[in-house]
Amino acid sequence: MAPDARSGSTTVALIDHEAAGRYVLGRRTADGGYCFSRTPEWGVGESNAPDALVALESLRLLGVPAPAPEATGRWSRALHAPDGGYPNLTGGWAAVRALDLLGTDPDRSPGGWLRELAAR
Repeated sequence: MAPDARSGSTTVALIDHEAAGRYVLGRRTADGGYCFSRTPEWGVGESNAPDALVALESLRLLGVPAPAPEATGRWSRALHAPDGGYPNLTGGWAAVRALDLLGTDPDRSPGGWLRELAAR
């Protein structure tokens, strides 16, 4: 609650959990990922790891179960290169964290890739 300086009363910020959940679920893409810039009518809608992580965490906070978590897990694991790496550090962190939220692990440890990045 935040005090209202003018009247001395307290206001409460309300979130429409149902509407927020619908919005997040509407960002889900056919490949199992999520994209918050998804605008199919403009041909925009490529899933990305940070958006998938934000969607999963938002759904968790809203108390909405993630639909088809197996598909999202497959999508997240597909971002992982055979050498254990990811396209970039942010995407790698988001993909691994999303898998953690789904209760699963990456197929390969990103440890070697992270050590190589740190060495550079």
